[in-house]
Amino acid sequence: CSLYSPQLCWGLNGRSVISDIENSISQMMAVCKNIFDGTANAERQTFQSLSVDTNMYELSPKLCAFYSSMLEKVVTLFTKNVREYAFVMHPTLNSTIEAKLLLETRKKSGKVVIIYISESSIENFNLVPICLMHEAFHVLTRQERHRKHRAICFMTNIMEYIERSLFDNIILTNKNIKDTDYRQRLMDFWFKDISKLIEALKSESEDSQKFYSKNIVNELINTIRKCLANISNQLEETIFNFVCQESQQNSYISFQEDIELITNIKEKLRSNLDHIVLRNKVPKAADKLMFLFRETYADICCLLILHLKPEQYANAFLSSIQFDFDDKTYQDPNRRVREYLVAKIVSDILPKNLHWKEYLLELEKQIYHKQHKILEETKNFSTYKEHSRQNNPTHDKIEHIVLSERMYKQFLDYLTECANDFNNRLDHINDINSFRESVKAIITENSGNLLIDIFSENVIL
Repeated sequence: CSLYSPQLCWGLNGRSVISDIENSISQMMAVCKNIFDGTANAERQTFQSLSVDTNMYELSPKLCAFYSSMLEKVVTLFTKNVREYAFVMHPTLNSTIEAKLLLETRKKSGKVVIIYISESSIENFNLVPICLMHEAFHVLTRQERHRKHRAICFMTNIMEYIERSLFDNIILTNKNIKDTDYRQRLMDFWFKDISKLIEALKSESEDSQKFYSKNIVNELINTIRKCLANISNQLEETIFNFVCQESQQNSYISFQEDIELITNIKEKLRSNLDHIVLRNKVPKAADKLMFLFRETYADICCLLILHLKPEQYANAFLSSIQFDFDDKTYQDPNRRVREYLVAKIVSDILPKNLHWKEYLLELEKQIYHKQHKILEETKNFSTYKEHSRQNNPTHDKIEHIVLSERMYKQFLDYLTECANDFNNRLDHINDINSFRESVKAIITENSGNLLIDIFSENVIL
Protein backbone atom coordinates (compact mmCIF):
# COMPACT_ATOMS: atom_id res chain seq x y z
CA CYS A 1 0.00 0.00 0.00
CA SER A 2 1.30 3.44 -0.88
CA LEU A 3 0.06 5.16 2.28
CA TYR A 4 1.01 2.81 5.08
CA SER A 5 2.63 -0.51 5.87
CA PRO A 6 0.50 -3.68 5.43
CA GLN A 7 1.57 -4.78 8.90
CA LEU A 8 -0.59 -2.03 10.40
CA CYS A 9 -3.69 -3.84 9.17
CA TRP A 10 -2.96 -7.31 10.53
CA GLY A 11 -5.92 -8.62 12.46
CA LEU A 12 -8.15 -5.76 11.26
CA ASN A 13 -9.83 -7.39 8.26
CA GLY A 14 -7.03 -6.15 6.00
CA ARG A 15 -8.47 -4.98 2.71
CA SER A 16 -11.76 -3.64 4.07
CA VAL A 17 -9.91 -1.41 6.53
CA ILE A 18 -7.50 -0.12 3.90
CA SER A 19 -10.34 0.51 1.47
CA ASP A 20 -12.24 2.42 4.12
CA ILE A 21 -9.19 4.58 4.96
CA GLU A 22 -8.41 5.31 1.29
CA ASN A 23 -12.00 6.26 0.50
CA SER A 24 -12.17 8.44 3.58
CA ILE A 25 -8.97 10.26 2.63
CA SER A 26 -10.18 10.81 -0.93
CA GLN A 27 -13.50 12.19 0.28
CA MET A 28 -11.83 14.46 2.83
CA MET A 29 -9.44 15.80 0.18
CA ALA A 30 -12.38 16.51 -2.11
CA VAL A 31 -14.15 18.36 0.70
CA CYS A 32 -11.00 20.34 1.58
CA LYS A 33 -10.46 21.26 -2.06
CA ASN A 34 -14.05 22.49 -2.33
CA ILE A 35 -13.69 24.57 0.85
CA PHE A 36 -10.31 26.02 -0.12
CA ASP A 37 -11.40 26.88 -3.65
CA GLY A 38 -14.64 28.44 -2.41
CA THR A 39 -13.39 30.42 0.58
CA ALA A 40 -10.07 31.58 -0.87
CA ASN A 41 -11.84 33.60 -3.54
CA ALA A 42 -14.60 34.99 -1.31
CA GLU A 43 -12.70 37.85 0.32
CA ARG A 44 -13.09 41.33 -1.15
CA GLN A 45 -9.38 41.84 -1.54
CA THR A 46 -9.13 38.75 -3.77
CA PHE A 47 -11.77 39.84 -6.25
CA GLN A 48 -9.20 41.60 -8.40
CA SER A 49 -6.50 38.92 -8.03
CA LEU A 50 -6.07 35.52 -9.60
CA SER A 51 -8.29 32.81 -8.17
CA VAL A 52 -6.77 30.19 -5.90
CA ASP A 53 -6.99 26.55 -6.89
CA THR A 54 -5.82 23.62 -4.76
CA ASN A 55 -4.50 20.40 -6.25
CA MET A 56 -3.87 17.13 -4.46
CA TYR A 57 -1.24 16.15 -7.03
CA GLU A 58 0.23 17.23 -10.35
CA LEU A 59 -0.67 15.34 -13.49
CA SER A 60 0.80 15.73 -16.95
CA PRO A 61 -1.89 16.27 -19.62
CA LYS A 62 0.39 14.65 -22.23
CA LEU A 63 0.77 11.56 -20.06
CA CYS A 64 -3.01 11.31 -19.70
CA ALA A 65 -3.40 11.82 -23.45
CA PHE A 66 -0.83 9.07 -24.06
CA TYR A 67 -2.73 6.54 -21.94
CA SER A 68 -6.03 7.63 -23.47
CA SER A 69 -4.66 7.14 -26.99
CA MET A 70 -3.55 3.63 -26.01
CA LEU A 71 -7.07 2.76 -24.88
CA GLU A 72 -8.60 4.39 -27.94
CA LYS A 73 -6.36 2.27 -30.15
CA VAL A 74 -7.58 -0.89 -28.41
CA VAL A 75 -11.18 0.18 -28.99
CA THR A 76 -10.51 0.75 -32.71
CA LEU A 77 -8.96 -2.72 -32.98
CA PHE A 78 -11.95 -4.51 -31.42
CA THR A 79 -14.99 -2.43 -32.36
CA LYS A 80 -16.39 -1.06 -35.60
CA ASN A 81 -17.58 2.14 -33.97
CA VAL A 82 -14.97 3.79 -31.75
CA ARG A 83 -17.69 5.94 -30.17
CA GLU A 84 -19.30 2.92 -28.50
CA TYR A 85 -16.75 2.89 -25.68
CA ALA A 86 -15.14 5.77 -23.83
CA PHE A 87 -12.37 5.36 -21.25
CA VAL A 88 -11.79 8.20 -18.80
CA MET A 89 -8.61 8.35 -16.73
CA HIS A 90 -9.06 9.34 -13.08
CA PRO A 91 -6.02 9.71 -10.80
CA THR A 92 -6.79 8.75 -7.23
CA LEU A 93 -5.17 8.29 -3.84
CA ASN A 94 -6.22 4.64 -3.73
CA SER A 95 -3.42 2.11 -3.95
CA THR A 96 -4.98 -0.12 -6.64
CA ILE A 97 -5.98 0.30 -10.28
CA GLU A 98 -9.59 -0.50 -11.06
CA ALA A 99 -12.40 0.33 -13.47
CA LYS A 100 -16.00 1.31 -12.87
CA LEU A 101 -18.75 1.34 -15.48
CA LEU A 102 -21.24 4.11 -16.13
CA LEU A 103 -24.50 3.68 -18.05
CA GLU A 104 -24.67 0.01 -17.07
CA THR A 105 -28.38 -0.24 -17.88
CA ARG A 106 -27.82 0.86 -21.47
CA LYS A 107 -29.36 -1.73 -23.79
CA LYS A 108 -27.21 -1.01 -26.83
CA SER A 109 -23.56 -2.01 -26.97
CA GLY A 110 -21.21 0.55 -25.47
CA LYS A 111 -20.05 1.82 -22.12
CA VAL A 112 -18.36 4.74 -20.41
CA VAL A 113 -15.56 3.40 -18.23
CA ILE A 114 -13.73 5.35 -15.54
CA ILE A 115 -10.31 3.88 -14.81
CA TYR A 116 -8.97 4.86 -11.40
CA ILE A 117 -5.17 4.93 -11.30
CA SER A 118 -3.12 5.51 -8.18
CA GLU A 119 -1.29 8.81 -8.65
CA SER A 120 1.81 7.18 -7.16
CA SER A 121 1.80 4.59 -9.99
CA ILE A 122 0.86 6.72 -12.98
CA GLU A 123 4.47 7.05 -14.20
CA ASN A 124 5.19 3.35 -13.70
CA PHE A 125 5.29 2.20 -17.33
CA ASN A 126 6.00 -1.41 -16.35
CA LEU A 127 2.63 -1.51 -14.64
CA VAL A 128 0.07 0.94 -16.02
CA PRO A 129 -0.12 -0.18 -19.71
CA ILE A 130 -0.67 -3.79 -18.63
CA CYS A 131 -3.36 -2.85 -16.14
CA LEU A 132 -5.06 -0.61 -18.72
CA MET A 133 -5.26 -3.54 -21.12
CA HIS A 134 -6.68 -5.72 -18.36
CA GLU A 135 -9.35 -3.17 -17.42
CA ALA A 136 -10.25 -2.57 -21.06
CA PHE A 137 -11.15 -6.23 -21.55
CA HIS A 138 -13.63 -6.13 -18.72
CA VAL A 139 -15.93 -4.38 -21.21
CA LEU A 140 -14.62 -5.15 -24.72
CA THR A 141 -15.15 -8.37 -26.73
CA ARG A 142 -18.76 -9.27 -26.05
CA GLN A 143 -18.87 -12.32 -28.34
CA GLU A 144 -15.66 -13.93 -27.05
CA ARG A 145 -16.76 -13.55 -23.43
CA HIS A 146 -19.51 -16.18 -23.83
CA ARG A 147 -21.66 -14.80 -21.01
CA LYS A 148 -24.30 -17.47 -21.52
CA HIS A 149 -21.80 -20.29 -21.06
CA ARG A 150 -20.33 -18.43 -18.08
CA ALA A 151 -23.75 -18.09 -16.45
CA ILE A 152 -24.53 -21.82 -16.72
CA CYS A 153 -21.08 -22.77 -15.46
CA PHE A 154 -21.38 -20.24 -12.64
CA MET A 155 -24.73 -21.58 -11.45
CA THR A 156 -23.66 -25.22 -11.52
CA ASN A 157 -20.54 -24.29 -9.55
CA ILE A 158 -22.62 -22.58 -6.88
CA MET A 159 -24.98 -25.54 -6.64
CA GLU A 160 -21.98 -27.81 -6.14
CA TYR A 161 -20.87 -25.53 -3.34
CA ILE A 162 -24.32 -25.56 -1.70
CA GLU A 163 -24.53 -29.35 -1.92
CA ARG A 164 -21.14 -29.72 -0.26
CA SER A 165 -22.02 -27.25 2.48
CA LEU A 166 -25.51 -28.61 3.09
CA PHE A 167 -24.44 -32.25 3.42
CA ASP A 168 -21.21 -31.56 5.25
CA ASN A 169 -20.53 -34.25 7.91
CA ILE A 170 -23.71 -36.15 6.98
CA ILE A 171 -23.95 -39.81 5.90
CA LEU A 172 -27.26 -40.66 4.22
CA THR A 173 -26.44 -44.26 3.29
CA ASN A 174 -28.56 -47.14 4.57
CA LYS A 175 -29.21 -50.70 3.36
CA ASN A 176 -31.64 -49.66 0.69
CA ILE A 177 -30.17 -46.63 -0.99
CA LYS A 178 -26.78 -45.00 -1.60
CA ASP A 179 -25.68 -41.73 -0.06
CA THR A 180 -25.13 -40.07 -3.44
CA ASP A 181 -28.61 -41.08 -4.63
CA TYR A 182 -30.22 -39.51 -1.57
CA ARG A 183 -28.24 -36.31 -1.96
CA GLN A 184 -29.02 -35.97 -5.65
CA ARG A 185 -32.74 -36.61 -5.17
CA LEU A 186 -32.95 -34.16 -2.29
CA MET A 187 -31.04 -31.49 -4.25
CA ASP A 188 -33.32 -31.98 -7.26
CA PHE A 189 -36.38 -31.67 -5.03
CA TRP A 190 -35.24 -28.72 -2.95
CA PHE A 191 -33.71 -26.70 -5.79
CA LYS A 192 -36.06 -27.48 -8.66
CA ASP A 193 -36.51 -23.71 -9.15
CA ILE A 194 -32.81 -23.47 -9.95
CA SER A 195 -33.18 -26.18 -12.59
CA LYS A 196 -36.09 -24.25 -14.09
CA LEU A 197 -34.01 -21.06 -14.05
CA ILE A 198 -31.12 -22.77 -15.86
CA GLU A 199 -33.45 -24.18 -18.51
CA ALA A 200 -35.08 -20.78 -19.00
CA LEU A 201 -31.70 -19.10 -19.43
CA LYS A 202 -30.63 -21.67 -22.03
CA SER A 203 -33.41 -20.40 -24.28
CA GLU A 204 -32.32 -16.75 -23.90
CA SER A 205 -30.36 -14.93 -26.57
CA GLU A 206 -26.57 -14.79 -26.12
CA ASP A 207 -26.77 -10.97 -25.98
CA SER A 208 -29.41 -10.89 -23.24
CA GLN A 209 -28.60 -8.58 -20.34
CA LYS A 210 -29.71 -11.35 -18.00
CA PHE A 211 -26.24 -12.84 -18.46
CA TYR A 212 -24.43 -9.74 -17.17
CA SER A 213 -22.49 -10.62 -14.06
CA LYS A 214 -24.52 -8.52 -11.60
CA ASN A 215 -27.83 -9.63 -13.04
CA ILE A 216 -27.06 -13.34 -13.01
CA VAL A 217 -25.61 -13.19 -9.48
CA ASN A 218 -28.63 -11.32 -8.12
CA GLU A 219 -31.17 -13.59 -9.81
CA LEU A 220 -29.42 -16.75 -8.63
CA ILE A 221 -29.04 -15.53 -5.04
CA ASN A 222 -32.69 -14.45 -4.82
CA THR A 223 -33.86 -17.84 -6.13
CA ILE A 224 -31.56 -19.75 -3.79
CA ARG A 225 -32.79 -17.74 -0.80
CA LYS A 226 -36.36 -18.77 -1.58
CA CYS A 227 -35.27 -22.40 -1.89
CA LEU A 228 -33.39 -22.30 1.43
CA ALA A 229 -36.45 -20.80 3.13
CA ASN A 230 -38.62 -23.63 1.82
CA ILE A 231 -36.07 -26.20 2.98
CA SER A 232 -36.08 -24.69 6.46
CA ASN A 233 -39.88 -24.77 6.68
CA GLN A 234 -40.28 -28.33 5.38
CA LEU A 235 -37.04 -30.05 6.40
CA GLU A 236 -38.36 -32.74 8.76
CA GLU A 237 -41.34 -33.57 6.58
CA THR A 238 -39.24 -33.85 3.43
CA ILE A 239 -36.60 -36.11 4.98
CA PHE A 240 -39.28 -38.37 6.52
CA ASN A 241 -41.20 -38.69 3.23
CA PHE A 242 -38.08 -39.48 1.20
CA VAL A 243 -36.88 -42.18 3.57
CA CYS A 244 -40.31 -43.72 4.14
CA GLN A 245 -40.92 -43.85 0.41
CA GLU A 246 -38.14 -46.43 0.22
CA SER A 247 -39.12 -48.20 3.45
CA GLN A 248 -42.68 -48.99 2.30
CA GLN A 249 -41.20 -51.60 0.03
CA ASN A 250 -39.13 -53.22 2.79
CA SER A 251 -39.60 -54.77 6.22
CA TYR A 252 -40.65 -53.15 9.48
CA ILE A 253 -37.12 -53.61 10.80
CA SER A 254 -35.81 -51.62 7.86
CA PHE A 255 -38.37 -48.92 8.61
CA GLN A 256 -37.12 -48.69 12.19
CA GLU A 257 -33.57 -48.30 10.93
CA ASP A 258 -34.73 -45.52 8.64
CA ILE A 259 -36.41 -43.71 11.53
CA GLU A 260 -33.08 -43.74 13.33
CA LEU A 261 -31.47 -42.39 10.19
CA ILE A 262 -34.01 -39.56 10.03
CA THR A 263 -33.36 -38.62 13.65
CA ASN A 264 -29.63 -38.63 13.04
CA ILE A 265 -29.49 -36.53 9.90
CA LYS A 266 -32.22 -33.96 10.44
CA GLU A 267 -30.35 -32.23 13.26
CA LYS A 268 -27.15 -32.11 11.22
CA LEU A 269 -28.99 -30.82 8.18
CA ARG A 270 -30.64 -28.15 10.31
CA SER A 271 -27.25 -27.15 11.71
CA ASN A 272 -25.67 -26.94 8.25
CA LEU A 273 -28.62 -25.01 6.87
CA ASP A 274 -28.41 -22.46 9.68
CA HIS A 275 -24.67 -22.21 9.08
CA ILE A 276 -25.25 -21.42 5.37
CA VAL A 277 -27.96 -18.83 6.03
CA LEU A 278 -26.63 -17.06 9.13
CA ARG A 279 -23.10 -16.73 7.75
CA ASN A 280 -24.40 -15.51 4.39
CA LYS A 281 -22.25 -18.14 2.68
CA VAL A 282 -24.00 -18.30 -0.69
CA PRO A 283 -23.80 -14.57 -1.58
CA LYS A 284 -20.16 -14.48 -0.49
CA ALA A 285 -19.28 -17.54 -2.56
CA ALA A 286 -21.22 -16.19 -5.56
CA ASP A 287 -19.41 -12.85 -5.47
CA LYS A 288 -16.01 -14.54 -5.18
CA LEU A 289 -16.72 -16.98 -7.98
CA MET A 290 -18.03 -14.35 -10.42
CA PHE A 291 -15.05 -12.17 -9.54
CA LEU A 292 -12.79 -15.07 -10.52
CA PHE A 293 -14.65 -15.60 -13.80
CA ARG A 294 -14.31 -11.93 -14.76
CA GLU A 295 -10.69 -11.49 -13.67
CA THR A 296 -9.36 -14.65 -15.32
CA TYR A 297 -11.01 -13.65 -18.60
CA ALA A 298 -9.49 -10.16 -18.51
CA ASP A 299 -6.10 -11.61 -17.54
CA ILE A 300 -6.15 -14.05 -20.46
CA CYS A 301 -7.13 -11.38 -23.00
CA CYS A 302 -4.41 -9.05 -21.73
CA LEU A 303 -1.76 -11.76 -21.95
CA LEU A 304 -2.80 -12.90 -25.43
CA ILE A 305 -2.81 -9.42 -26.90
CA LEU A 306 0.51 -8.32 -25.32
CA HIS A 307 2.40 -11.65 -25.19
CA LEU A 308 3.68 -10.96 -21.70
CA LYS A 309 6.14 -13.07 -19.76
CA PRO A 310 4.98 -14.72 -16.50
CA GLU A 311 7.02 -12.38 -14.31
CA GLN A 312 5.52 -9.31 -16.03
CA TYR A 313 2.04 -10.67 -15.39
CA ALA A 314 2.75 -11.50 -11.76
CA ASN A 315 4.37 -8.14 -11.00
CA ALA A 316 1.71 -6.04 -12.71
CA PHE A 317 -1.31 -7.64 -11.13
CA LEU A 318 0.09 -7.45 -7.62
CA SER A 319 -1.02 -3.82 -7.86
CA SER A 320 -4.43 -4.52 -9.36
CA ILE A 321 -7.53 -4.76 -7.21
CA GLN A 322 -8.03 -8.06 -5.42
CA PHE A 323 -11.19 -9.50 -3.95
CA ASP A 324 -10.11 -10.68 -0.54
CA PHE A 325 -7.11 -10.48 1.76
CA ASP A 326 -5.77 -12.76 4.44
CA ASP A 327 -5.11 -10.84 7.65
CA LYS A 328 -1.82 -12.61 8.37
CA THR A 329 -0.16 -12.77 4.95
CA TYR A 330 -1.86 -9.69 3.45
CA GLN A 331 -2.47 -11.60 0.23
CA ASP A 332 -5.54 -12.71 -1.66
CA PRO A 333 -5.92 -16.41 -0.69
CA ASN A 334 -7.60 -17.10 -4.03
CA ARG A 335 -4.91 -15.44 -6.14
CA ARG A 336 -2.90 -18.63 -6.60
CA VAL A 337 -5.95 -20.36 -8.12
CA ARG A 338 -6.46 -17.40 -10.47
CA GLU A 339 -2.82 -17.50 -11.60
CA TYR A 340 -2.96 -21.26 -12.06
CA LEU A 341 -6.11 -21.17 -14.22
CA VAL A 342 -4.71 -18.37 -16.38
CA ALA A 343 -1.35 -20.12 -16.83
CA LYS A 344 -3.13 -23.40 -17.66
CA ILE A 345 -4.95 -21.69 -20.54
CA VAL A 346 -2.30 -19.39 -22.04
CA SER A 347 0.54 -21.90 -21.81
CA ASP A 348 -1.02 -23.81 -24.73
CA ILE A 349 -1.41 -20.66 -26.87
CA LEU A 350 1.46 -18.25 -26.24
CA PRO A 351 4.91 -18.76 -27.85
CA LYS A 352 7.25 -21.17 -26.07
CA ASN A 353 9.98 -18.56 -25.66
CA LEU A 354 7.79 -16.73 -23.14
CA HIS A 355 8.25 -19.73 -20.80
CA TRP A 356 4.65 -20.13 -19.66
CA LYS A 357 5.00 -23.92 -19.63
CA GLU A 358 7.77 -23.64 -17.06
CA TYR A 359 5.76 -21.18 -15.00
CA LEU A 360 2.77 -23.54 -15.05
CA LEU A 361 4.91 -26.39 -13.74
CA GLU A 362 6.02 -24.21 -10.82
CA LEU A 363 2.41 -23.33 -10.02
CA GLU A 364 1.34 -26.96 -10.27
CA LYS A 365 3.98 -27.95 -7.74
CA GLN A 366 2.69 -25.31 -5.35
CA ILE A 367 -0.97 -26.12 -5.84
CA TYR A 368 -0.87 -29.91 -6.31
CA HIS A 369 -0.97 -30.81 -2.63
CA LYS A 370 -3.86 -28.44 -1.99
CA GLN A 371 -5.79 -29.60 -5.05
CA HIS A 372 -5.22 -33.27 -4.20
CA LYS A 373 -6.53 -32.67 -0.70
CA ILE A 374 -9.62 -30.89 -1.99
CA LEU A 375 -10.33 -33.60 -4.57
CA GLU A 376 -10.14 -36.28 -1.88
CA GLU A 377 -12.45 -34.29 0.37
CA THR A 378 -15.02 -33.74 -2.36
CA LYS A 379 -15.07 -37.47 -3.16
CA ASN A 380 -15.78 -38.47 0.43
CA PHE A 381 -18.16 -36.20 2.30
CA SER A 382 -18.20 -38.50 5.32
CA THR A 383 -14.58 -37.65 6.17
CA TYR A 384 -15.55 -34.11 7.11
CA LYS A 385 -15.76 -33.37 10.81
CA GLU A 386 -17.63 -30.57 12.48
CA HIS A 387 -14.60 -29.06 14.19
CA SER A 388 -12.69 -28.84 10.90
CA ARG A 389 -15.30 -26.43 9.55
CA GLN A 390 -14.69 -24.11 12.46
CA ASN A 391 -10.91 -24.43 12.67
CA ASN A 392 -10.13 -24.61 8.95
CA PRO A 393 -13.08 -23.23 6.95
CA THR A 394 -11.97 -24.38 3.49
CA HIS A 395 -15.62 -24.51 2.41
CA ASP A 396 -15.67 -20.71 2.21
CA LYS A 397 -12.67 -20.46 -0.10
CA ILE A 398 -13.17 -20.18 -3.83
CA GLU A 399 -10.50 -22.80 -4.44
CA HIS A 400 -12.75 -25.38 -2.78
CA ILE A 401 -15.34 -24.77 -5.51
CA VAL A 402 -13.08 -24.38 -8.52
CA LEU A 403 -10.69 -27.25 -7.78
CA SER A 404 -13.37 -29.85 -7.11
CA GLU A 405 -13.21 -32.65 -9.65
CA ARG A 406 -16.35 -31.83 -11.59
CA MET A 407 -16.19 -28.02 -11.48
CA TYR A 408 -12.50 -27.75 -12.34
CA LYS A 409 -13.12 -29.28 -15.78
CA GLN A 410 -16.12 -27.00 -16.42
CA PHE A 411 -14.11 -23.94 -15.50
CA LEU A 412 -11.25 -24.90 -17.81
CA ASP A 413 -13.66 -25.72 -20.67
CA TYR A 414 -15.21 -22.25 -20.40
CA LEU A 415 -11.89 -20.40 -20.27
CA THR A 416 -10.46 -22.50 -23.12
CA GLU A 417 -13.42 -21.63 -25.33
CA CYS A 418 -13.01 -17.92 -24.56
CA ALA A 419 -9.24 -17.95 -25.10
CA ASN A 420 -9.40 -19.82 -28.41
CA ASP A 421 -12.09 -17.51 -29.82
CA PHE A 422 -10.18 -14.42 -28.66
CA ASN A 423 -6.92 -15.68 -30.14
CA ASN A 424 -8.67 -16.47 -33.44
CA ARG A 425 -9.98 -12.93 -33.51
CA LEU A 426 -6.47 -11.57 -32.96
CA ASP A 427 -5.32 -13.50 -36.02
CA HIS A 428 -7.73 -11.48 -38.16
CA ILE A 429 -6.70 -8.02 -36.87
CA ASN A 430 -4.17 -6.48 -39.22
CA ASP A 431 -2.55 -3.98 -36.86
CA ILE A 432 -2.33 -6.24 -33.82
CA ASN A 433 1.36 -7.09 -34.17
CA SER A 434 2.48 -3.47 -34.48
CA PHE A 435 0.32 -2.48 -31.53
CA ARG A 436 1.69 -5.38 -29.47
CA GLU A 437 5.29 -4.46 -30.19
CA SER A 438 4.67 -0.79 -29.41
CA VAL A 439 3.16 -1.54 -26.01
CA LYS A 440 5.83 -4.12 -25.16
CA ALA A 441 8.49 -1.55 -26.02
CA ILE A 442 6.82 0.89 -23.65
CA ILE A 443 6.73 -1.68 -20.85
CA THR A 444 10.44 -2.45 -21.17
CA GLU A 445 11.58 1.12 -21.91
CA ASN A 446 13.52 3.20 -19.42
CA SER A 447 10.99 5.42 -17.61
CA GLY A 448 13.03 8.60 -17.95
CA ASN A 449 13.60 8.19 -21.68
CA LEU A 450 9.97 7.27 -22.28
CA LEU A 451 8.72 10.35 -20.44
CA ILE A 452 10.89 12.54 -22.65
CA ASP A 453 9.51 10.83 -25.77
CA ILE A 454 5.92 11.22 -24.54
CA PHE A 455 6.34 14.90 -23.74
CA SER A 456 8.01 15.37 -27.13
CA GLU A 457 5.10 13.50 -28.73
CA ASN A 458 7.49 10.99 -30.33
CA VAL A 459 5.63 7.85 -29.21
CA ILE A 460 3.35 6.34 -31.84
CA LEU A 461 1.00 3.45 -31.09
